[in-house]
Amino acid sequence: MLEKGLTFIPTRKTLPIKNILQTKNVLIRNIKLRSFFGQREKHRESDTLNFIDKSNFTPSLNKLNSYTLDTVNKIEGVFNDLIKKNKKTKYDYLFLKENPNLSKAELGNLGDLGANEKIIIKPADKGGATVILNKTAYLREVYRQLNNPKYYSRLKEPIYHKNAGNIRIVLQELLDEKFINYKQFLYLSGPKEYKPRNFYILPKYIKIGIPGPIRICLRADPFVLTSIVKRIELARSLILS
Repeated sequence: MLEKGLTFIPTRKTLPIKNILQTKNVLIRNIKLRSFFGQREKHRESDTLNFIDKSNFTPSLNKLNSYTLDTVNKIEGVFNDLIKKNKKTKYDYLFLKENPNLSKAELGNLGDLGANEKIIIKPADKGGATVILNKTAYLREVYRQLNNPKYYSRLKEPIYHKNAGNIRIVLQELLDEKFINYKQFLYLSGPKEYKPRNFYILPKYIKIGIPGPIRICLRADPFVLTSIVKRIELARSLILS
């Protein structure tokens, strides 16, 4: 099973109707935008401001040509036929007719691996290898590294709220000095409440089959990581300018 890799996805037996609906809506919106802006869209992309949330603008139907309206209606029709013709569960899921890509034995093994609380399965730091770790040894290594005062010190309380407040003070100064606009200020400020972060470790292999040191990582919200990188880029661009 593990030879298939951690990115392998077993064939699904059901699919949430809401997923199909969301994909359909995104497709229709993209078609409307392409029709509304036409060649102007290429010019608008170069003028788009960085560090702002994506626009949710959708042109009204009276701004679109007949060809686009016909295309949108056809997509809506195909979607409605799909929902009507396929068998559904009582929880708004569609039954899929795809052939399974795992045997019954493999599905059983997959369930056993997921239910085994004595092991932890992680990707190696590099090389794409899949590693099975004893959970007790895994936790022991985590605590060994975290208890090293040379690199870590225990906090009495979380500090991310304070850091977020300090960042917003800097952003407010940038806004007041018109280095950024209000939309950029809101985007870079991030959410009002940040979730606590979790540590995890990745096994590092120096040679095939020979375990090396374990790298410890911080699992953070993708938005937070992206915002931090973009804040650094913004500060750098302001300094250089």
